[in-house]
Parts: sequence; C-alpha cells; structure tokens
Amino acid sequence: MTKAIELILKTDQPISDIAFHCGYKNIGAFSNAFYEFTNARPTDFRKVRKR
Repeated sequence: MTKAIELILKTDQPISDIAFHCGYKNIGAFSNAFYEFTNARPTDFRKVRKR
C-alpha cells in the first residue's frame, strides 16, 4: 500500500493503473483496501494531497 500511496502522490497515473501495478485485479478491492489503510478513497486522497 505504501507503493500505491507513493504513486498516487508522485505521478498522474490513473488510479486503476496503480491498482493493477500493485497487484489488485479489481479496482473496487484496491479502493476498499486503500480506504482501510488511509481512511480515504484513492481519488480523494490524491485531490487533497495535490493542493
């Protein structure tokens, strides 16, 4: 999950590409796991951190 956070913050790759890169076959599963880890959805996390 730390790799996913790094990619979300440092790249403009689509969240789906990051999910697949991190081994998730399903974007929903990635989003749920990301939420459990950070208490934020991946797209919301990117929006807040890019300000």
